[in-house]
Amino acid sequence: MSQTTAPQRKLEFFALKHWIVQRATAIALIPLIILCLVLSLYFLCSPSSPFFFKNVPAGFFASVSSSSPAAATTGPITSPAVVFDALNGVSLVLLVQALFASSSATLAKLCFFALSLITWIHAAEGIKTIIEDYVYYEKIKMLCFFFVTGIQMQLLKYMYIFIFFGSV
Repeated sequence: MSQTTAPQRKLEFFALKHWIVQRATAIALIPLIILCLVLSLYFLCSPSSPFFFKNVPAGFFASVSSSSPAAATTGPITSPAVVFDALNGVSLVLLVQALFASSSATLAKLCFFALSLITWIHAAEGIKTIIEDYVYYEKIKMLCFFFVTGIQMQLLKYMYIFIFFGSV
């Protein structure tokens, strides 16, 4: 039987500790990413959202949601771009912290994909605004929305793969 020396055991302990901290930090980011996704989808889809699109025609959502009287009014002046820019800023901070304050390549990749996901959600807001302004067929609008959402789900899938396996 081979015996391990005290320095070897200490090195193995620190390696295990680093691995646990790395995985715990990556997994702790999952609720933040999911929260960003849910909030973004809320800001994109909900007619009662205070950040809904500008210039929505009066009565446009009356057939979709008759229970909400606010749904039949025009959209507010506030642009949702402010919210998405803030989320992008948070992602950039996480990315910089991962790159410079941690030796974990997996955490850096995770933060990069979080940034990519939120950037796609930001782009989806602009795409949906264009669709709302220029496309008048409801089925085409929904098809475009599901296409963009599918891209976002692919990014989430790759993020989970990076978290648990370290590579695609």
